[in-house]
Amino acid sequence: MCLSALVMRRWRCQLWNVDLDRNGFRILNPGECIELLATARVGRVGLTKNALPTIKPVLYEIEGSTVTFHASGGLLSAAAKRGDIVCFEVDFVDASESQLWSVVVVGKLELGVSESVVVGDSMSKFGDDKVLLPMTMVSGRAS
Repeated sequence: MCLSALVMRRWRCQLWNVDLDRNGFRILNPGECIELLATARVGRVGLTKNALPTIKPVLYEIEGSTVTFHASGGLLSAAAKRGDIVCFEVDFVDASESQLWSVVVVGKLELGVSESVVVGDSMSKFGDDKVLLPMTMVSGRAS
């Protein structure tokens, strides 16, 4: 990128009061992050298994300021019982429109009380354990 483009980008951002990271992506505020999280259903949880990092794909729902997953007594349920701190990430990419965003939530997992499973509930097939992730730290970037 040439110097004039960098100067123009900085001027435009000051004019519109937009914060950019060092790569030129717009830094999202927590409200924008939560709004974007509500538009998707699939994300990834980063946690540890036998002291090694692992990534688990999950279906999720947003309930206020908490991300909710359903688990079946496996790794995610065990992490919630221990109160592990995890990272949850959701992103979106539309290459044809040059649009992308990424939201990351960091927090301590909790094992919630699961209501009786409703037949046909899209989350119930993923397990009876309700795993909660309070949005302790939320950050995001967008193009």
